[in-house]
Amino acid sequence: MKTKVLEMLSSLYMRWTEFWKAKGHIIKVVGACLGVVCWIVVMGDLAGRLFLDNLDRQEIRCEVEYASPAADDKTHRSSRHSSDNFVIVHTTSCGRVLVERLPKRFATPEELAASFNPALKS
Repeated sequence: MKTKVLEMLSSLYMRWTEFWKAKGHIIKVVGACLGVVCWIVVMGDLAGRLFLDNLDRQEIRCEVEYASPAADDKTHRSSRHSSDNFVIVHTTSCGRVLVERLPKRFATPEELAASFNPALKS
């Protein structure tokens, strides 16, 4: 029994060395190419993130027309949310803005909606 296992392992080792002699160079080249490609992808991703984070940012000031709790707005679908603690702020230059998280200093969405000051029209 022991000799059959040893013969099988010896045969496996011989086949492996023959395979590596025949195909080892190709495997090394393919492995090196894959390593270079992976390195380029990772470095490109890092460089891309750094580049995109440093792009020109512009501040846009939105003028508030009015704000209302999301439950009062007929165009907002809040059925996917468990509660209606959302406020929709209607602006002149930015369209509608949804405030999804109620800040801790406001107890209700109505208080948050009332805290937005509408733009004074001249």
